Amino acid sequence: MIWILITALIIVIDRITKILVTKNVEPHETIPVIRGFFNIVFTENTGAALGILQNGRAFLIPFTIITVFLLLYFLIKSESRLFKTSLSMVIGGALGNLADRVFRGSVVDFLDFQFGSWHFWAFNVADIFIVLGTALMAWYMIFIYKEPETLNKKNNETTGPGDETTGPGNTVNDEK
Repeated sequence: MIWILITALIIVIDRITKILVTKNVEPHETIPVIRGFFNIVFTENTGAALGILQNGRAFLIPFTIITVFLLLYFLIKSESRLFKTSLSMVIGGALGNLADRVFRGSVVDFLDFQFGSWHFWAFNVADIFIVLGTALMAWYMIFIYKEPETLNKKNNETTGPGDETTGPGNTVNDEK
């Protein structure tokens, strides 16, 4: 299944980049890549995105596990390749950061950007895929996905009552 491959590839890339950073960069060291814009750093985040929920490991680990299982459910149920791709990206990123939380106690962040006086929080490859997957999922939900009930109403208007070709339990083939 391609979705498992996408998820696994994200986890592997995330692990490799984090290993490279932890073996080659000292904690809190800054290595300028593009001066005044992009640095490689080695920081450890005990919380979630943007530094929220610091020391929230006891909450974040079970929350991530539950979320991944929920996303896996939708991955299995969906027939949309675009939606499955977005879910695979989010799952891969979530599992990459979950591995850090479980085995290190914190998440390794190392990509550091600044724009003038504005300095963004450090992040990692897993975070990139969580954001890209979420954006792709939002695009799908807003512009592509159609509710089965909406299609059912249209079918009833053209075929008449009692001809239930879509509805609860039936999936919509939206972009095959």
